[in-house]
Amino acid sequence: MARTKAKATKNGLRVTKNDKKKERLWQEHQRQRRRVLLSVLAVIAIACVGILYYLFGGAAAKESTTLASGQQFSMFIQRGTLYTCGMNKSGQLGTGQTDDCYSVPVKVMDDVKTAAGGYDTAFAITKDGTLYGWGGNDCGQLADGSFTDSSTPVEIMQDVTAVAAGNGHVLAITTDGSVYSWGDDTYNLIGQSDSENPEGVACQTKPVKVMEDAVSVSAGEQTSFVVTSDGTLYGWGLNQNGQIGVAEADSVSDEKVVYQSEPAVILENVKKVSAGRYLHTLALTNDGEVYAWGNNLNGAVGAQSSADGDIVYSEPVKVLEDCVDVAAGSTHSLALKKNGDLYAWGSQKYNQIGVKVVNHQTELDDYYYQTVPIKVCGGVSEMATGGMHCIIRTKHGTLKTWGNNTLGQCGNHSFDNIQLPEEINITAS
Repeated sequence: MARTKAKATKNGLRVTKNDKKKERLWQEHQRQRRRVLLSVLAVIAIACVGILYYLFGGAAAKESTTLASGQQFSMFIQRGTLYTCGMNKSGQLGTGQTDDCYSVPVKVMDDVKTAAGGYDTAFAITKDGTLYGWGGNDCGQLADGSFTDSSTPVEIMQDVTAVAAGNGHVLAITTDGSVYSWGDDTYNLIGQSDSENPEGVACQTKPVKVMEDAVSVSAGEQTSFVVTSDGTLYGWGLNQNGQIGVAEADSVSDEKVVYQSEPAVILENVKKVSAGRYLHTLALTNDGEVYAWGNNLNGAVGAQSSADGDIVYSEPVKVLEDCVDVAAGSTHSLALKKNGDLYAWGSQKYNQIGVKVVNHQTELDDYYYQTVPIKVCGGVSEMATGGMHCIIRTKHGTLKTWGNNTLGQCGNHSFDNIQLPEEINITAS
């Protein structure tokens, strides 16, 4: 009996080998179209994120945590590695040496999350929350019970999220929101002291708890500021120039020095505070408003369009809007806008404003200052300032510095002051 060859059918119709081949080709074509479409969508998504980041700011995405500065030295964090440059007389660069200064950034340690600089003391918080300090220790800033400087990092405490350093005292926030302080206790900065240093200054050589529920801290020469989780800004310490921000401080020393002995409420709805080294203070609100107060010497407060000498603003005055960060130097100020534009005002003596022309000069033709905020540059994501020099990171990751560089604190391999923002390369140093 003759065999009949079965024919494949689909929906009652015959399916030939040619039909199957066409179907396989069509399915492969569809798969390729889906792959191309997904690739295009991925590119569009990445581009949109980049555009949003550029328009609304890498600056808005996070607070500056990878740049810091002391009075005359700088600190840069590159992929978790900390580098320093500038003055090193007290060992504040953390290199194990006490050379005069370095104009080339040098490596200190790895696994660093954030850093802070005081007058001649430096601090770093590692990724596991350990706080280290090195440099000057004349008031017990290193919290090791001594008054001996250290040119290498000394472990201080665990579970730390933020740190700030003044001239001789330190503030730190732990993971539970507690604020600890130690060091110089002049003008009741710590609230208690356990010893005196060799010069007879009251000091606290171990961390003591001073407040709770904190999210931000800052320290000036002899001032302390804390922002709590509800946005309340507290301040205490020296108030001779109105830098605490209270109309009337609660104490006067035997030498007629005015100071605030206990934390006083300064402002509400605050996100961040930055204490200047000597005379003024800046605060950033949750709405992006910048307030300033203190001595307006050389326009550091930035509240007047004309020169007004050393007028003291004893209470906060509004200076700018639409900002995401602030930083106060010795006699100048910085503010970063949401769109990445950087503004500066105050003293231009060492080119720390970062522009060619400012709006005022003293009777001496070689001394200039800016009395209101002026745009320095755009495309900025992070910033920091020392006493008289500035550091920024652009949204493309480029580092730039300018201002006083007589001790190499700008890290550009020279000791010449820098007028305009100049790029530096840490990894090539």
